[in-house]
Amino acid sequence: MSRAERKAKPRVGVLYIAIGAGRLDGALLLGSGRRARWPEDARFSLPMPPIGGEAALLEAIAAAEREMLACADKSAVCEVRVLVADSWLAQTELPWTMAMRRPAAAQASAATLIELAGFDGDWARPMSLDDAPYGLPRLAVAYPQTLIAGLERLVAALGARLGSVLPFSVAAWETIPRRGKQTLAALAILDRGLLVFAFGSGRLGEVAVRRSPPGDGESARSLRESWRRMCLRRPELAGLKSLTVIALDASAAGAPEAPFEPFDLSGGPANGLPVSLRLAARAHAVRHALDAVPQHPHPSSGTRAALALGAVLLAAMTGQLITNAREIGALATRIDEIRPAPVPVVVEPAWSRGELPRVHAVNAAIRELNLPVAAILRALQPPPEIRVAVLGIDASAVADEGTRSVKVFAEAPTGAEMARYVGFVSARRPFISAYLNKHEIVEAAAGRSFRFTLEVRWAD
Repeated sequence: MSRAERKAKPRVGVLYIAIGAGRLDGALLLGSGRRARWPEDARFSLPMPPIGGEAALLEAIAAAEREMLACADKSAVCEVRVLVADSWLAQTELPWTMAMRRPAAAQASAATLIELAGFDGDWARPMSLDDAPYGLPRLAVAYPQTLIAGLERLVAALGARLGSVLPFSVAAWETIPRRGKQTLAALAILDRGLLVFAFGSGRLGEVAVRRSPPGDGESARSLRESWRRMCLRRPELAGLKSLTVIALDASAAGAPEAPFEPFDLSGGPANGLPVSLRLAARAHAVRHALDAVPQHPHPSSGTRAALALGAVLLAAMTGQLITNAREIGALATRIDEIRPAPVPVVVEPAWSRGELPRVHAVNAAIRELNLPVAAILRALQPPPEIRVAVLGIDASAVADEGTRSVKVFAEAPTGAEMARYVGFVSARRPFISAYLNKHEIVEAAAGRSFRFTLEVRWAD
């Protein structure tokens, strides 16, 4: 390839977009690691009117598309990763119920609670639910359908794929170091006219969005007042020794007093970018259930190698176990062939001729006492669609090779229902068989009927 061809070859990178409360920032990242670069000609910052609503949001995304297409001859985009200010989203906490185990029921509950919380809009479906442990409340995030549709048009125009769409709060929570990972922690995000509190124990549990007046000093004052009200509403927050503060807007930057601790996102190849894009770059590896784009993490090369090695070892162990099982089976067969078969010894009691009738009578009485009368009556009860009346039961049980039987006397209006009843009883527990001994047709004034005798058996 000639030098001219190499110069003409487009650069391929990842486009990062940060949609803030009043501004959309974007930049293209080329390369990775130490070779990562943010070209000056592939950066843009687009203002959004504070009262423009979703129409202004859609226009800003379209403008970002035009900015990137203008430099398409120099750079190509393979993936677009987006951070969205929490003020554009609907967020609520879902109390745990058993219905949360069913995705459809969880989605319906999320839509209902978001509507009851006062969020009005056309939200994309399905909504994003976090993967909280069993029994704990879940955080639900709804993204505007306008936002998702605009981003899909953007990636289609650029010939790229949409890699991730995350709220600012989730990106900050997953990437900013916090004290006490398994204890209650909190952080705050300051943007133009926006104040976001995120707190939880280990995992992000709740997000609160508050409006903040823009201007020097106003954001810090609003932060103190909002945090004071937040601690009154949730007293457990008052015991926190530190609250990490991320200022996305330069006018909101400052050094407020304790417990507020500003976090500096400067440094690295993204140092010259807006703070929101630096946060987006830090969150490039975040895979979260609240992402608007379903995340399917790809295993690394090391993971794939470990899985392949495990599969080989498992196959080898399986083959060895099969070989050992065959050898053990062959040895057991040889032992059985060599060992003489044991001769069963049966000791029959010597009963006299006079004692035998009494023994048989006692055994019959014991069998009758052990008769499961309640189970037999329940099993003989016919369903409503079979018109059969049970007239009587002969409980003189007869034992035969581990089985016992009783005779049932019943009456049916037709022969077909008599046959259906025999089939019904033969399939009922505890019976193992049922057969018809005899039947007769009885002529009466009300019509004729079939009286029959049924013998049923069950195993002891």
